[in-house]
Amino acid sequence: HAVAHEWGHHIEWTLAPNAYDAGLSDPAIRVGMELLADCFAGASLRPLYDRGILLPADLESLRALSLLLGDDRGTGLPLPPGFVGGHGTGAQRLAAFDQGFAGGTFESCVSR
Repeated sequence: HAVAHEWGHHIEWTLAPNAYDAGLSDPAIRVGMELLADCFAGASLRPLYDRGILLPADLESLRALSLLLGDDRGTGLPLPPGFVGGHGTGAQRLAAFDQGFAGGTFESCVSR
């Protein structure tokens, strides 16, 4: 999950390096960038699932991890006042991963 997510950031930077660099300093943009990387991760893992390399149990583990890696740590509880998250909630991260996985292409992520 982490490698696919970080590879997603590489794709973002490759497509728009100036926008990527600018987004690092703006929390609102940064969350969108993180969710896009999650979507790219899902899209990049889909072919492994289709070829039987990534098993259904592996996929469910990755989906559960997406929830836990959210700024809310998968609790679904509101973030404390003044908390500036950087990755989105667990539900947002899971939705982004699922969107990429369901579409299976990077194009399915940029049409968000």
